Formats: sequence, structure tokens, C-alpha cells
Amino acid sequence: VAICPVFILFSRFGLDCNLMLGMSTVFLYFFICAMDSGKWQYFCAAGLTGGLVLYTYALSYIVMPIFLVFSLLYVLWTKKFLLKNWVIFAVAMGILAFPLIMVQIVNMFDLPEFQLGIFTITKLPGYRISELGGEKWKQLLDAIRYLFSWDPLVYNSIPGTPVLYGITNVFFVIGLWAGSNEIVKTCKEKTHNIVVYAFAWLTAILIMGALTETTVNKLNAVYGVELMIAVYGMWYVLSGHKKIVYLVRGAVALGYAVLFLGFALQKKNMKLNRLYYDMLVPYEAMKCLDKNSYEYYTIINHLDKACQLLDLRTLRSKDLCDSADKAIEYLHEE
Repeated sequence: VAICPVFILFSRFGLDCNLMLGMSTVFLYFFICAMDSGKWQYFCAAGLTGGLVLYTYALSYIVMPIFLVFSLLYVLWTKKFLLKNWVIFAVAMGILAFPLIMVQIVNMFDLPEFQLGIFTITKLPGYRISELGGEKWKQLLDAIRYLFSWDPLVYNSIPGTPVLYGITNVFFVIGLWAGSNEIVKTCKEKTHNIVVYAFAWLTAILIMGALTETTVNKLNAVYGVELMIAVYGMWYVLSGHKKIVYLVRGAVALGYAVLFLGFALQKKNMKLNRLYYDMLVPYEAMKCLDKNSYEYYTIINHLDKACQLLDLRTLRSKDLCDSADKAIEYLHEE
């Protein structure tokens, strides 16, 4: 986890929606422990952490219900359903989710804002449900592509570097194949297998991705589960003969070390990222100024000159990087 590009970039850029990645990972841990052990304490912890997930990102309102429906159908099928434990889970999550549910009701039915104890049930100036829609198949394919590659936003991923490295993609595909076989087997035999919950979460996020235009940061909660499935794929490959296992382990460790060093030492994209932020901050400030003010004219003039310094004839070339250095130096001097 520590060396994968997507987690490094999520940590570097403090986007609020990325909180869903960490909180959903904690939730899935307690939820899987609850399903596997049947202990009410885990159900309570899963309910509380699941309620907190809903506060991290609005798209979790789509992912969580889909995931819970899949999970509930599975435990009913395998006869692992215990009403008492699920009631504990629902009450724990409901306590935390209730204010959010009320906010959705107020905004969906155009009701007035009101106070509920210490909570303000807010009437939002704009309701983002309008963002749902679009070309569902195209959006689904984009979401699947972002599991394996990168997106256009420089703060999410680096062009040419898969979000979890290419070697992880290989193990992820193997994990999908091995896990799918396990799911078919467990459904036929009506036995319980925790692999199902990782696949349920992955499926829920991809369904969400089909309903709205996605980017790597919008899909942030999928990458923990993608890594889990990739690890499952590694375990599947490395469970053979000892001599082969040792050789493969060494090759995999070496491969990740080389990929991480290549990612850490690359300078071209980091220079362009730095220039992007050096230009973004004054640009955002400029939009708040009067267009006839001296400050507005000064900022737009400096940004224009910085753009003129860029050599855009060949993307990702040495000339582009050298020109980016000049643009950065100019902005810092001015």
C-alpha cells in the first residue's frame, strides 16, 4: 500500500472525498469480521463505521445500499443470517445516518430547512443528484479503465503510470478469476466465503461509476479492495511448490522495488505537477477579483507570460520540462 502511486498521491493532495478510502477500509474490516465470526460486537462496530463512511463522500450514498443488499442476499442464501446481529448493525448505522437521511428528504422534496436538536437539517442551494445520468456504458468502461491505468487529472495519477502499477494489475486479474471461481463454488454449495464481500464492494462501486462521470478520486474507495483482490491473486499464484514460490516472491519483490524507484525518481511529471499548482492558485484567486482591478490584470498577465515560456511541441519531452522550470522560476520571481 505504501508504495503504490494512487495512495501516495491521495496522501499528497488532501481532497476531502479521499476520506472514503480510509473509512471504508475500516468499515469493510469490521463488516467482514462480523460476517465471519457472527459476534455482535463486530456488527456494532461495522454499523458505526459504516455510518461514518456516509459522512466522507456523497457517492457513498449509492455504494453503501448496493453493497448491503448484495451482502444481505448472500447471507440469506448461505443461511448465515442472524436477525439480532443485523438489527444491532442497522441501529448503530441508523443513529449516525439519520441526520443525513433527513437532509436527503428535505432536498428531494423541497422542504424547508429546520433544526433537529444539535443538528441543522440543511436545505442545500444546489442538489447534486442532477450529476447522476449520462452515458452509462461509457462511464462504466471509464471506471473499469481507471482501475488499471490513470485519469486526466494530474493530482490523481501520473500519465504512463498505472495507479497500482502494472504488476498489480496482473495479480488483480488473477484474483478476479480465482475469486469468481470461489464465488460460484460457494453459491452452489451454500457455504460462506468472505471473498464475496470484496467482490460485492467492487461491484457496488462500479455500478456507482456507471451512474455518474468518474475520475480516480471519485473511485477512491475501490483501490483498497482492488489491492485486496490482487493480494488474493498473489496468494493463489504463490501457493504452489516451495522452490517456485521463493523464486516468484523474489521476482515480485524486485519488480515492485524497481517500479517504485522509477515512480519516485521521475522528474518530468513532478515538474509539470508543480507548475500546475503554481498556476492554479493565482488563477483561482483571480476569479474572485474585479476584472477591472489592477490585481486582476497583474495575475492574468503573469500567467499569460508563464504559458508563453512553455515549449509544447513535444509532450513529456526534455524541452517541455526545461521550459516548465523557466515558467516556475518566472512565477516565483514575480
